[in-house]
Amino acid sequence: MTAVSRSWLASFLSSWQSRELGRRVSLNESTLYKSKGAGIFGYGACVEVYVDAVEHAMGVSGLRCCTLIPIGQALNPQAFDSVRSSRAWCEQCFRDDIVSGARPYDRLLWTLRAITRCPEHRVALRTECPACGVAQHFHNRSGDPLLCWKCDSALIGLPSDLRPMPEPPLGERDLNELVEAIASGEQVVRDEAAFHTFQNALFSIVSPVAGIVAGVAKISGSARARGAVVKPSLGTMLRRAQAAGVTVLQILEDPEVAATAAGQLIFDSKAIAARAKIRRPSEIVEDVRNAMLAQLEEPRSVQIRRLAELANCCGVSEGYVRYHLPALVKRYQSHRVAASIFGTQSCLARCKTLLEDQRHIERYWSCGQTKRKLAKLLATDAECNVRVARLAIRRYLCMAKGSRRAGKADVVKSSSI
Repeated sequence: MTAVSRSWLASFLSSWQSRELGRRVSLNESTLYKSKGAGIFGYGACVEVYVDAVEHAMGVSGLRCCTLIPIGQALNPQAFDSVRSSRAWCEQCFRDDIVSGARPYDRLLWTLRAITRCPEHRVALRTECPACGVAQHFHNRSGDPLLCWKCDSALIGLPSDLRPMPEPPLGERDLNELVEAIASGEQVVRDEAAFHTFQNALFSIVSPVAGIVAGVAKISGSARARGAVVKPSLGTMLRRAQAAGVTVLQILEDPEVAATAAGQLIFDSKAIAARAKIRRPSEIVEDVRNAMLAQLEEPRSVQIRRLAELANCCGVSEGYVRYHLPALVKRYQSHRVAASIFGTQSCLARCKTLLEDQRHIERYWSCGQTKRKLAKLLATDAECNVRVARLAIRRYLCMAKGSRRAGKADVVKSSSI
C-alpha cells in the first residue's frame, strides 16, 4: 500500500463518505490544528469526525484509544494548554523503529504539551526540522513521518545533536500512566465535571489543601460570579493534582476517592466518609484555655508568648483560638500590651539614667558620634532595642533644650531687676 499524507487521506475520505452517505462530507486537515482540535491526537468535534471516518473506511474500531478523545469530555474545550499544535518527536525512538524494521510513528505521549522529553531515552523532544528549522504543523506530502513537510529533509539529525534531559518534567510519570490507561481501552472518565467534584470533596475533607489547590491557575472572576463549572485543561489539571498529591488518573476515575487520598497527606482519613468534614476534638479548646491561663499567671511586667506562637504549640491556628476563646484572647492581648508598655518605660528610664550619668556623657556625646551610632551604643548599654533608644535621645534633647531656655529666661529676669 502506498503511503499518503493526512491531507490527501482527508480528501479521499471526504469523497468516499460523500458517495456512501449521499450527502456532502467535508474533512479538512487544517481544522485539526485549531485551538479546539490541536492535531489528530487531540480531542474535540473535528478530531472525532476524522477518527470516525477512518474507522468506517477501514472497518475497525478502537482508534479513539490512540487519541485524547476518551478524556476530552472532562477537559476544557480549548485544547491549547493540553495538546501541542505541532509535532514533537524523539529522534532516538525513530532510529530504534528503523533498526527493528517497524514503521516509525508519532507517540501519543509526545503530543501532550507538558511532555518535553522522551521518558525512555531521556533526551529532549525535537520540535523543529534540523535542516530548515520549521515547526512540523503537518506531515510530509509523501506520508513519510521522517521527512519535513516543507523542505523534505530528514527529521533525524546527528546523534551528537541529542540534548540529554536527566530530570523529568512536571507530571511525566502521571501523564505516562494516563496514556497507558487510555491505550488499554478502559473507561477513564466517569464524571464530566470530575475536577469540580474533586475540588468540592476536597473542601469537605481537608480545606487547607483545597485552598492550595484552588489557588493554582485560578478561574476568572466573571466565571466565579456566574457560578460556572469551568473545566480545566490537561496542564492545569496536572498542576492542581500535583499540589493535592494525587494523580490525574485518580481524579478522572473517581474524584471523591482521590480527594480522600489527598487528605491522607495530613491525616489518616480511610475510616472517614468523603462528605464528612473533619472537626477538632473539644479537648483541644480546654488545652488551649489552660495554656493561656498559665501564661496569664505571670506578672504584668513579664512579656508572655505571642498568641500565634502559643496556638502553634497547641496544634491549632490563631484564628481557631480567637473564634473559640474570644474573651480570654482579649485578656491575653491586654496582658501583652501592658507588659510591652512596662518594658518600654523601664528601658526609657535606664536610657535616661545613662544619658544623665557624667561617666557616660563624654563617651556618648564625643565628637563625631552621629545620632544613629549614639542610638546603637545606648541600646547596647541599656539592653533595649534601637527604637526605644532613639526615643530616649529625643526626649533627653527636648528636656535639655527646655532647660537651656529656662536658664536664659532666669538670666534676663535677673538683669532686668
